[in-house]
Amino acid sequence: METAKETLYTFDQLKSNKVELRRPLRKMVFNVPTRRELAGGERAIQHGLAVASGIKAAKDLGNMPPNICNAGYLASKARQLADAFSTYITTRIIGEQQMKELGMHAYLAVGAGSQNESLMSVIEYRGNPILDAKPIVLVGKG
Repeated sequence: METAKETLYTFDQLKSNKVELRRPLRKMVFNVPTRRELAGGERAIQHGLAVASGIKAAKDLGNMPPNICNAGYLASKARQLADAFSTYITTRIIGEQQMKELGMHAYLAVGAGSQNESLMSVIEYRGNPILDAKPIVLVGKG
């Protein structure tokens, strides 16, 4: 599923004339050895689609020009993610004043030359069924 979605990926959000696929993928067939393995196969497909969706979202953000995809834009996307998956995800946005209070001077220095406010999106995922699972932290600067 991930490979199929990767092959079909295009970034045309900013194009006025979007090209339609000449021969779009309409169907995929997967073979499982026995009927008992059907449920596991369906779960694997759903997992692959979820991963591919996340990869597409990340690639779309990476392909956006910096005059659009700034810290405020990323914060709005983080809020949308939390709204869409409120059962599992919470989002906090840290502004410049709170960053000063936290001593995040290097982070603030990077954004000092920008007209846009420095913001940091803190996204917490709480969907792991393992209660004492260690967190996974991703840090980036928009």
